[in-house]
Amino acid sequence: MTKTDTRISRPWSRVGDLFLYGLGQLRTIKKIYPGIMHLLIFWGVIIQVIGTAGNIIHLAHLPPYSQGDDN
Repeated sequence: MTKTDTRISRPWSRVGDLFLYGLGQLRTIKKIYPGIMHLLIFWGVIIQVIGTAGNIIHLAHLPPYSQGDDN
């Protein structure tokens, strides 16, 4: 088996590992206090990124609101 074969083998196991270790931060939670602090900072940043991406998509599809020239 080559290195490429081992990298792409067991795709569902790898997806599960992504959710457990990448998004769930399972390894960092093993130590309670630093793990919880890291988890809160990580998810705080993720929520900020999702919100910013939503705002960018919103601005790309809708023109900004303006009062117009009602003078």
